[in-house]
Amino acid sequence: MLSLKHLFRWGTRRPGDFLYLVTHLRTLVRLTASLLSDARLPVSLRLLPIAALGYLVLPTDVLADWFFPLFGFSDDFLVMYFCFKLFYKRCPPQLVQEHLRKIESTNR
Repeated sequence: MLSLKHLFRWGTRRPGDFLYLVTHLRTLVRLTASLLSDARLPVSLRLLPIAALGYLVLPTDVLADWFFPLFGFSDDFLVMYFCFKLFYKRCPPQLVQEHLRKIESTNR
C-alpha cells in the first residue's frame, strides 16, 4: 500500500525514495484524480494540484528552460513537488485512506 508519509517526508533522502515514487506513480495519479473529483474536498484545496500542473505548462518560468537547459526544469518540479506535498498534507487523512482503499481494491 502507498505510504504518503514515506513519499513526502522531510530530511534525508534514501536511494530507494525515487524508486518508491516511480513504482507508485500510477496509484498516486489515480489517488489525486479521485480526490479532486470528491465533493467533500474544499475547492481551495483542489486548486493546488491544478495550479501546479498549470505552472508546468506555462511558457514563463522562474528559471527559463531554454536559458538553463539542465536547471530550467528544476523549478517546475520543485513547484509541483511542494504543491502536491501541501495538497496531501491538507487533505483529511480519513478521506485519503478511503480513496486509497478503493484504488487498492480495484487493482486486485
